Amino acid sequence: MLSDIQGHSRIALINSNNLSVNTTPKFNGYANCLREHGIPVDPEIIINSEFSAEAGKRSMQKILAHPIVQQR
Repeated sequence: MLSDIQGHSRIALINSNNLSVNTTPKFNGYANCLREHGIPVDPEIIINSEFSAEAGKRSMQKILAHPIVQQR
């Protein structure tokens, strides 16, 4: 749960790229929680993708390949 981020400051989001009922509330909850913890929303680590297992896998691979993650 994002409300217990335990010192993390770079939190990615995989969201749907369609206008489904869940897309906007999911993003708003993510963004609000980050703001409450003084963490800026970084569009570079927000991945919008299709809603499928394969698309989720590709999205996670993009996140793991991001330079920010690779620095650790």
